[in-house]
Amino acid sequence: KEVLGEKSLPEETTLRVDVQRGEKRPQDLYLTLLLDPHEPRHDDKVEVRDGARLVVGEPAAQAIGDGEVDYHEEDGSFVFQRLEHRA
Repeated sequence: KEVLGEKSLPEETTLRVDVQRGEKRPQDLYLTLLLDPHEPRHDDKVEVRDGARLVVGEPAAQAIGDGEVDYHEEDGSFVFQRLEHRA
């Protein structure tokens, strides 16, 4: 939310998780976090935390699986982590 406020972006701006396939190795997936000035699409998954909206489209949701995004204040990085289910 702090990042969104600093940039004077439209109120509907979200943080969007996107996925891209590697150019040379299509099996490699790269997750990115983008500032998206558009409203979420009908098939997006939306999570609201501390007033900020995180939007994940279906391809990115499949790539992340049951995971989470964490922000590290020390260096300003976002980390995508898959959660392991244990029986």
